[in-house]
Amino acid sequence: MKELTGNWKKHYDYRFLSAEELTRDVTVTIEKVVQEEAFNGREKEAVVVLMFAGKDKGVICNKTNAKTISKIAGSPNFEDWKGVDITLTTQTVSAFGQQVQAIRVKQDISGIKVNS
Repeated sequence: MKELTGNWKKHYDYRFLSAEELTRDVTVTIEKVVQEEAFNGREKEAVVVLMFAGKDKGVICNKTNAKTISKIAGSPNFEDWKGVDITLTTQTVSAFGQQVQAIRVKQDISGIKVNS
């Protein structure tokens, strides 16, 4: 275990979109799904990341969002998620013993179409 020093902001990975940055719902098109190393506050771990067409930052895809995207895309396979439009929103969730803001994929799939 490594003891951390310095400003706490230096110990987080800002390559990915955070709930605090998402000020309104936004619809995006999945360009690709990749695996990257991300710092979780204690150590680096492999994470699934959604990358979007025309966007600089991706979103770490947790199991909750993966299940929702599977329903929207009609497939659990990452390769079938390419070109799929999803709407990102924020939601208050319980995590680590407290209430925090998290990015969620909206479950309402009306009006969202799968691109061919």
